[in-house]
Amino acid sequence: MVTLAERLLDEAAFPGPPFRPEILASYQGVREVRYCPMNGAARILPDGDALVIEVNEAHSRGKQNFSIDHEVAHTLFPTYNRYMIEDAVTGEFSDKSEEEWLCDIGAATLLLDGRYLRPLARDAGPSVASLIELADLFEASVEATARQLAKLDLWPCAFVFWEEGFRQVDRPRPGQILLPGTEHFGLPKAKLRVTRAYVAPSLGWFIPRNKSVPENSLFRECWESDGIVSGIEHLDIGREIVETYVECFYAPYYSNSVRIGRVVSLLLPCDWRHYSPTTPVSYQVEVSVADHQ
Repeated sequence: MVTLAERLLDEAAFPGPPFRPEILASYQGVREVRYCPMNGAARILPDGDALVIEVNEAHSRGKQNFSIDHEVAHTLFPTYNRYMIEDAVTGEFSDKSEEEWLCDIGAATLLLDGRYLRPLARDAGPSVASLIELADLFEASVEATARQLAKLDLWPCAFVFWEEGFRQVDRPRPGQILLPGTEHFGLPKAKLRVTRAYVAPSLGWFIPRNKSVPENSLFRECWESDGIVSGIEHLDIGREIVETYVECFYAPYYSNSVRIGRVVSLLLPCDWRHYSPTTPVSYQVEVSVADHQ
């Protein structure tokens, strides 16, 4: 799938990022990309002698771009023959369906071509500033960019995404009712927990999903300050406590019109915290509210 996606990018002959998904779609017989109200992420369907892609108009631009490229990836299969495909979600990289998994890989390549991302990221160096700037340059979401950077394995790092949540046993039951006046102590308090972790192979850590962090952690400080926080953190990853240099920023997103708080963090071995790239990145952080992936 990566090879097929790269061939399409080469055919489109972009001078550099961003790689506009509408243009890539046109090379695959797509007459129009429509932005529509819909429950799912996107769909591709025949329209006369051509194809049309419809994408959720409520999603962020980065998420829409990924979803469009996901639909384009469907057309790269030799077996595709202009039939409708509707995708409730994209960017999950789920192995429940081999085709959908491959289409996510194709979309990631079309949106964040590693042949361009690798040298730009190497020059920028590992930082949340680089993550934000590269996501903006490629017109991708922060999460999609983080996943591709971890996959490139340029540095021993992890990009970890945190949201408030409960352990399975502590989650409030539907319809659970508390006596008046006991609401503030009748339910367990939500903790900041791992929702996604993209770990570079060279780092070698396993960061379990739903792992929580203490209230005095840098991640919680970032959550409450609504800004950028950095420093040394001792992180419990289950089988050991590791000392890591942390950079994190607050990046909420919308899901089904509900604003969800989120902290995005970069973890590095402590001896990497003074790493200097060959081309320093200057930036102003303006984090927009966006859907994941």
